[in-house]
Amino acid sequence: MKKLLLSLSALSIAAASSLAMAQGTGVSVGTKADVDMLVDVANKIEGHTICAFGDAAAWPVQSFIKHFRHEFEYMVEHKGRSIVDDLPSVAA
Repeated sequence: MKKLLLSLSALSIAAASSLAMAQGTGVSVGTKADVDMLVDVANKIEGHTICAFGDAAAWPVQSFIKHFRHEFEYMVEHKGRSIVDDLPSVAA
């Protein structure tokens, strides 16, 4: 039970860190290893708890990194700056 609570806490901290990175708050820039750690923690939680909240917490993290890993890595390489901020302005 203690391991489960620690894993859920780690995922919550990791998710909060990735959210801070995504919002460009400067709270945490992170490293490429942090992106891998997020996936690793989410994979260890998914399917290994009796509580549905474990899977529910893991899936968004897995999905975000599966579909937007390049953006997370871009932000790490550019100290939290979003890939969208660096796109040229295009008239609609």
